[in-house]
Amino acid sequence: MNTKIFSIILLFLFGIIFINLSYSTSEGLTVYSNSQMGIEFKYPSIWELDSDTTTDKNCDPFCSVSFKIPSDGIIPVFIHSYNLNHPSIASKCLCTTLKQFVKWAYNLEPVTVLVRLSGEVIYDKPIVINNNISSWEMESKFKPGILNERQTYYFWTLHNDIGYFISYAADEGIQYEKYLPEVKDMIGSTKFLPIEIPKRNIPSFLQ
Repeated sequence: MNTKIFSIILLFLFGIIFINLSYSTSEGLTVYSNSQMGIEFKYPSIWELDSDTTTDKNCDPFCSVSFKIPSDGIIPVFIHSYNLNHPSIASKCLCTTLKQFVKWAYNLEPVTVLVRLSGEVIYDKPIVINNNISSWEMESKFKPGILNERQTYYFWTLHNDIGYFISYAADEGIQYEKYLPEVKDMIGSTKFLPIEIPKRNIPSFLQ
């Protein structure tokens, strides 16, 4: 076989393999869309949906969704939403700015307790995602008893009086660094949706 033709065939075959791998990688994302929380994002398909509290409620005043990243150990990702206009929240938090919401949510969330009590904040700062979404991020670490030291990434943002808090935790070091890009890519794919409150069926005699 002519060497030139053989080289072209090899290039063609390897090109197909490369394209298929790239296409397979792009297909490895699942879209999570929740009109009750008003949010949509893409996440790796290997992540497992762990719990979804939005199924039977209208996210008033809050909702949460959690995922597990399959790996050695426990690697959870939590997404919370808060209706900041709800009286039970508005009476405790004057959350008119992102910083006020971050402060309120940080002191509220159970996942931040160990950081607040005995952990170490690595850094925190305001950021902008998707060119125009003002947000706040923070990294920290703590040691939960006899378990390995844990490293955490927290993210907060506001949209139309809805506050969002996302948290990710893994063993400090290699495990944490391995999955952090996936979490940040998920956050970077975020889109906000119009809030839709599900209609509840009630007896006709009460209507």
